[in-house]
Order: sequence, then structure tokens, then C-alpha cells
Amino acid sequence: MNIFLDCGTHYFEGLLRLVRKYQMDEMWKMFTFEGSPDIFASKLFVDALKVLSTQYNIVAENKCVGGVDEEVEFVSPKSQLIGLRGSVGNYFDIPPEDCLSRNVQQFSLATFIKRNFSKKDFIVCKLDIEGSEFRTVEELFETGAMSYINDIYVEWHVENRWGHQWPTPWSTEKIESAIKTKKRLEECRSVRYREWA
Repeated sequence: MNIFLDCGTHYFEGLLRLVRKYQMDEMWKMFTFEGSPDIFASKLFVDALKVLSTQYNIVAENKCVGGVDEEVEFVSPKSQLIGLRGSVGNYFDIPPEDCLSRNVQQFSLATFIKRNFSKKDFIVCKLDIEGSEFRTVEELFETGAMSYINDIYVEWHVENRWGHQWPTPWSTEKIESAIKTKKRLEECRSVRYREWA
């Protein structure tokens, strides 16, 4: 079975890019996860999902991808409720008076993969999850779920060419741990890794 896991769906931009790259059709099983309640409920998202559902075998859920199954705080700038960003635990360090905070269900991607798929499946995974990629990638390695994935694309929300910065409250130790996680994936030979942008 061919599986596509779109973690951080936004408005399906990444899904559409990878549909073309892999020539995905109705035989692929697609799972899309978008943490923002505002994006997920927006007319643009709902209308796009209706169209995609007529062409593909797609399941969309308003959930955050993370390391564990739990309810988490999802923070969005009030000025961009259906815009570009929002994160678990205020990754972007938005001043409290400028943000809207809601509780959203988070789930363990590693557990989801191991419960639902086998190593015989061909799995493509895209992670654009606004800072939660570090813990998610760590857990994929820790649980052995990384060995189920064939191709993985990750956007690292760190100081980089897209203008992301290290979160202000992060300690030196946390930054060093994040760098090690990224390097571990870059050096892993059991999965094809590409940086997502």
C-alpha cells in the first residue's frame, strides 16, 4: 500500500507538490493533519478538501503532530488566524496579548504509523509542524517507526534561510539537542530525507 502522511497540511500546498512528484492517484491512502482550528474550519480549506476528496483517498484531521497523545495548547497570532502560522506551546514566542490560545488534540505520529501500517508499505511523510518536528523525529527514531518510512521531508523551524529563528526561551542545551536530531536524520541511511521548504 502507498501511504502519504501530510503533517502540517496548511492549505494543501505541500500535498499538491508531492502528488505531482510521486504521481499519486486514488490508489494512495492520504492522511492530512492540520493543527490550526482556524485553517481547518476555513472556507478555503473545506472547499479544497471537497475537491481533493473526489480525486483521492484522503482523510483530514484537525490534530497536531507531536511526541505524545494529549491535549495541547495551540497558539496563533490574532492577526493571522487563517494565515501562515500557529504552533504548539507558543513556539514562535508571540506576546500573550497578541495571540489566541486554544486546546487541540495532539497525537504521536510514531504510534499512528506502527498501529496502522507495516514495513511493506511505501510511506512518504512530510513534516511542516512549526517546531514540533524535533520531538517528532526523535520519537520516530526512539520507537523504530522511522524504519517504516521510505521518504521523509522536514521543514526545520530553526535559524535558517527562510527567516526562522531559534525560539527565545530555548536553552543552549535544547538548541544543541535539536541540532543533534537534525544531524541524525541527515546521516540516517534507512530513509530518504529531504529538507522541505
